[in-house]
Amino acid sequence: MIAKTKYIPDGKKELKELPILHYLDANFLYYPVTSARCPEGETCVRGGQFVKIGEVIGTRKGAFFEQPMHATVSGEVVGYEKRIDQSGKVVDCLIVKNDKKYDLHPSIKDRTDEEIDALSKDDFVNIVKEAGLVGLGGSAFPSYIKLNSKDPINVVIANGVECEPYLIADYSLMMNQPQEVIQGLIYAMKASGAPKGIIAIKKKYTEIAERLNFSL
Repeated sequence: MIAKTKYIPDGKKELKELPILHYLDANFLYYPVTSARCPEGETCVRGGQFVKIGEVIGTRKGAFFEQPMHATVSGEVVGYEKRIDQSGKVVDCLIVKNDKKYDLHPSIKDRTDEEIDALSKDDFVNIVKEAGLVGLGGSAFPSYIKLNSKDPINVVIANGVECEPYLIADYSLMMNQPQEVIQGLIYAMKASGAPKGIIAIKKKYTEIAERLNFSL
């Protein structure tokens, strides 16, 4: 029997010493046609068709919004199969066989700094909408709706506190890619119209503060 306690030992110290590894490339990718917020969905590709990274392969529907689905690998659409999704439900999934070439769809392109600077708030919101970006809190709420709030947004907070005792994803991101974190916050500020941005970290992580300040 496990004794009840309000304190869980911090396991971050050991994790921070481990290198960042890339997971083995999956041979097949399974894309749920529906989600917790979108109980309906349809695909726009057929068996035997080859798709590329970023290509729209379907749309999740049934809510007050629609959510595009994108291929995350290049490869062949091989059919459908019922699988268990992240919520534990059995749902229909589109299957793509990974050709491991990772070819990008023509719609995926880099923008110059000048092009990004010229984007308006509406442009940013539309980009986020078409990308199908959602929150990572579990409910998968569309990010573009939050950014397009009718109420003014005064500040955007990049929450890097990461209180979980065995997670260091945010820590590693800020330590290894501080410039990208800062740039992402700037984009979020422009997309939301917020005049102020904050990166929140634990006080004890002075090394992160130094890394971020150096990258400003």
